[in-house]
Amino acid sequence: MAYRYLLLTAHYRSKLNFSDESITAAQNGLNNLHADLAALPRETFATDAPWSAEATQLRAAFQQAISDDLDMPTALSITREAARSNKIAPAERWRLVIDFDLVLGLRLHTVEAKTTRAVSEDVQALVRQRDAARAARNWKLSDQLRDQIQTFGFEVRDTAQGTELL
Repeated sequence: MAYRYLLLTAHYRSKLNFSDESITAAQNGLNNLHADLAALPRETFATDAPWSAEATQLRAAFQQAISDDLDMPTALSITREAARSNKIAPAERWRLVIDFDLVLGLRLHTVEAKTTRAVSEDVQALVRQRDAARAARNWKLSDQLRDQIQTFGFEVRDTAQGTELL
């Protein structure tokens, strides 16, 4: 799927730079899209339900992109925008991205919903220590604490809102 994602990032008439770095970047982009989708609820929806005004605009932009000489990089960008848009209800975002995936073929319907895992007090203490180390710009200690957190089975992601455990 990372290779398919990479192919979608380049226009079909342009040369594609295939390298370890480009496939890694594509995998990271796909992982980010999966993470965005995993946070969305999986409510059942009627396939004939009307779209909101914001979703309709994104659908029109997506259609315009694929109609404009199969501009898949723009279509992929619109898909990422749809997955993150706070103007659209979460359940409708899921439905919209799955609709786009009928064209993209990234099998986004297989992304599982994020489950809430209990975070022990030990892990929470390590996260607080890591946040303090990052605030003090002690990157070596911050990296060591991240590695300790990972031994508990959590992935550490730094966001604008702070440290997030996956």
